[in-house]
Amino acid sequence: MDRVLADFIQAVRGAEVRVSVAEALEAHEVVRLLGYGDRDALREGLGVTLAKTVDEKSRFFDTFDRYFTAEVFADATHQAFLTGAEEAPGDAPGEDATLVERLLAGD
Repeated sequence: MDRVLADFIQAVRGAEVRVSVAEALEAHEVVRLLGYGDRDALREGLGVTLAKTVDEKSRFFDTFDRYFTAEVFADATHQAFLTGAEEAPGDAPGEDATLVERLLAGD
């Protein structure tokens, strides 16, 4: 899991989005809370965390859409990675669900 996110952050940096070490650590926390199971929630959560300006947001979302294609999320070889053997983070109702709702609402 960490390798995929680290590679994605490198791709985002390559798209000229400035990502500090602190922001990269925050991105790992977003993935820990949201998991990889919901592409839209992950896209919005990482977008809020990593992109700061309107231009950066545009480049971030373009990079995300190229990096995390629908095929990657649907690919059976990645299912264990995406869902894990146990319940994925952010799937259980409670504090994590509230965080997702707040992130998606822009709070």
